[in-house]
Amino acid sequence: MKRAFASSVALLCTAALMTSSAMARPPKKGDKLPAVRVTDLHNNDEYNVDLNDLEGYVVVVEFWATWCGPCKRSIPHLNELHHEYADDGVVIIGVSDEPSSKVAPFIKTMPMDYIVASGGGQANKDFGIRGIPHAFVVDAKGIVQWDGHPQDSGFEKAIEKALKDTPPTRRLGGGPEHNERVLAKAEANLKAGDIDGALVSLRRLDHDSIPEGEGHAARLRSVRGQLEPVARSKFNVAMEDVKAQRYVEAMTALEYVATKFKGLSIPVADQAAEQLKKLENDPAVLKAKRSAANEKLAANMLKRATKYAAADEHEAAYRKMLALVDKYPDTAAAVKARAQVAEYESDDEFIRSVVDQVKDEKGG
Repeated sequence: MKRAFASSVALLCTAALMTSSAMARPPKKGDKLPAVRVTDLHNNDEYNVDLNDLEGYVVVVEFWATWCGPCKRSIPHLNELHHEYADDGVVIIGVSDEPSSKVAPFIKTMPMDYIVASGGGQANKDFGIRGIPHAFVVDAKGIVQWDGHPQDSGFEKAIEKALKDTPPTRRLGGGPEHNERVLAKAEANLKAGDIDGALVSLRRLDHDSIPEGEGHAARLRSVRGQLEPVARSKFNVAMEDVKAQRYVEAMTALEYVATKFKGLSIPVADQAAEQLKKLENDPAVLKAKRSAANEKLAANMLKRATKYAAADEHEAAYRKMLALVDKYPDTAAAVKARAQVAEYESDDEFIRSVVDQVKDEKGG
């Protein structure tokens, strides 16, 4: 059922892309990798990969977009594959046809540890992309060996087979020079007050190339020393929210600390993960989360109803408010909707034209 649901959602992403014209035939197994033509690269400062010179690497080209739900659900898996296979010579490139102004903020809020390309409209056409997410696995000789959904069971098997059949002659990142670029970027981020940017950079460190006593080790300790108070402050605020039973706010802050600071030897990240797990299993917290979700949904319904009313579409507004009261009766929005419904029903002319009709439709 889970895979069927993912497939049905993926169709929405497909429909949004099929309006593109002049599409090439998608490359299949045995074809040469087309040029990956994009306008901007992100996360490449530390790796310095040239998209025009990819032979020698096993390459994954994955097409995605910030608005695509199945694409976003694939990102954690791609992050895992990047960390597992980068040292073996695997390069993962996530290509979006959206502009840098859309992609750059997204990857700060949702970490993508591999190379990301924006402005990939031409690449989408060259690869014949009609639905996303869609990934291609290319061997170290530049030949396509597999294509399909990045969550398909055959995806990782294709990467492993390409590594075995055509061992890479090049390695992605790693070593002292790589760490110099990563640390310099993290330090620049911190100097500019960009905490999220610094965290993204640090996730790309090659820890095997930072022996104790090396200059990089001292710099890394300094960076961690600047980040730890930030994590601790957010954790403390979250715990105050827990005491005040502001569970939704608390869980959001704890998740931020637990995920963003994970793997950086900052102890409070583990504490945040433990607290988050406790809250996720607390019945009172689950009830509060459901209540908050209902409040948000009800507020959105009220907003739409108000827009109808402002446009003099009062029948639509009335129906929307009735539905709101029926579906989310215990919300703040329902209180406002009831007052508006009562006002509508106090209007004799409106009653004759709309209210009786609605009641007849409901069988009452």
